Amino acid sequence: MMSVDRSGEADTATVYTEPGPDGYAKQGTWQRGDEMSATAVPDLVVAVDDVFGS
Repeated sequence: MMSVDRSGEADTATVYTEPGPDGYAKQGTWQRGDEMSATAVPDLVVAVDDVFGS
C-alpha cells in the first residue's frame, strides 16, 4: 500500500509492506528526488517525482 502526503513542506510517499494481523511490518518514506523500487520486482524503479507530477 502507498500513502501520498502533499500537506507538508515536502511531498512524501510512504510505502507499507508485509501486512499482518497487527498492521504492516515495514514502512519506507521517500520524497521528491528519491527513487523507490518494488519489493516483488526490484528492477521496477519509480521516481517519486513521477508519482507527484510536475
